[in-house]
Amino acid sequence: MAENMDQQTATLARRRYHRFDVNSSVRLRRTDGSGREHEGICKTVAVGGMGVETEVELAVGEVIEADFMDNESMPCRARIVYRNKKEYGLQFLDIL
Repeated sequence: MAENMDQQTATLARRRYHRFDVNSSVRLRRTDGSGREHEGICKTVAVGGMGVETEVELAVGEVIEADFMDNESMPCRARIVYRNKKEYGLQFLDIL
């Protein structure tokens, strides 16, 4: 148990920004010209990006557009920087 807590503490210390837990639907749009849209769930958000779960397969390094579906947020461009099965880490690039 103590070892697990030490690992969590070390992970949090390495993070650049504090992450906030959320549970909000997001729309993910491909920027490859195909116009394909996919749905996902934003699980965490921070100044630098967000964590998303989705059934669609995205590639690390791919740039997408993302926006929250349940409010009037502005869409953003983001790069996929992390993938673990259905979980993705997105780094914000700019607001559209």
